[in-house]
Amino acid sequence: MSDINFSMLTGMSNILSSKSKLRIPSLRETPCGEPICGTSADVATFFVRHSKVLVLTGAGLSTHSGIPAYRDEGGAWLRRTPIFYQDFIQCPIARRRYWARSYFGWDHVASAKPNQGHQALARLESAGHVKTVITQNVDALHERAGSQALIEIHGQLGRVKCLDCGAQYPRDIIQTYLRELNTHWTADVLSHNPDGDVDLDEAAYPDFKIADCAHCSGRLKPDVVFFGESVPKQTAKAVDEAVRN
Repeated sequence: MSDINFSMLTGMSNILSSKSKLRIPSLRETPCGEPICGTSADVATFFVRHSKVLVLTGAGLSTHSGIPAYRDEGGAWLRRTPIFYQDFIQCPIARRRYWARSYFGWDHVASAKPNQGHQALARLESAGHVKTVITQNVDALHERAGSQALIEIHGQLGRVKCLDCGAQYPRDIIQTYLRELNTHWTADVLSHNPDGDVDLDEAAYPDFKIADCAHCSGRLKPDVVFFGESVPKQTAKAVDEAVRN
């Protein structure tokens, strides 16, 4: 989700039902000027002089923790077409496809460790130099590093919710359910994706069994914003307040 423009997401109150009406954003090759350059001392001086710094992070911060980015250095999209929100909630096959991919991808995300970038931001917050961190990432690495004034725009993979009754589960619990349901199921992992899932051979999906809500047998979904889904209103409000402050 990191590459979808935030204002576009918050304005999508009516979710489009057709995949053809949505697109994966492409890199806009418009001139933006030379980046500001300086020394580490210049950066330190900036943080000393400004007491209300807001930091926005994206997929690039987590690559040093072993989580892939969405694009290469030239801006080219690296992964296959993701699962869209409307497909996930309406189509059992799409849900099976997602959970099969996530079944193999979750352990990779869960075992990732915060890197020096995450740790530095947590220390800057603790020292009073960073007021808020807003992240597009769903890997929880900021939280694990110790950031507390944190807004996760696109949610967190470590949480799962029921679309029907609202029950919530830790992702590790769902992983256990999936493992019990698929004791004899296996598939070849082709590649890992930044969303905490993997690419599998299409022939592997039909045999995978998905877990239902333990309370109502409803549909389970990771607590993250899918392509075509709106950012929750309370999250958008928190972002607005953080920017104003």
